[in-house]
Amino acid sequence: MKKGISPIIATVLLVGLTVGIITMVTVWSKNLSEKTIQESEGTLAFLEKATNINLQINDATLLPGQGVGDIQTYDLELNLVNQGNDPITFTVISVMSDGTTTPCTIEPEIKLEPYTIVNEINVKCDTEEPDYFELIPLVYISEDSKRAASPIKFKAAKEDEE
Repeated sequence: MKKGISPIIATVLLVGLTVGIITMVTVWSKNLSEKTIQESEGTLAFLEKATNINLQINDATLLPGQGVGDIQTYDLELNLVNQGNDPITFTVISVMSDGTTTPCTIEPEIKLEPYTIVNEINVKCDTEEPDYFELIPLVYISEDSKRAASPIKFKAAKEDEE
């Protein structure tokens, strides 16, 4: 006669193993769904704020900069109005006719509060004269989180063309 575990002990072990697996799958799926919901809420908040951006560029003037070697650099003077309901910051990139882009520097970073006008924002662009610029609004999702919205393309008039 062969000795083995009794059918009762085998049944208890199988039931315990099954309950353990079901518990692990339940906890995993709950965590996954909570994470997905949080990401979706962040995306929805961004989309809502990004679609409500109402940023107006009143004036953009290209001024001669310091120059780097043989390359003439430019400063960009902007006059902006945030007509939206949410504060935004922004970044500016210059775009050449061949499609290459160069980030410009805005110091200090400016936070445009709702319904405010900001005159004479100075932007440093270490590049040759660009074909056009893109202003990229950065939408605040929370106090410490912001995302880039759709860029606003614009050209700047040279100082002597005004």
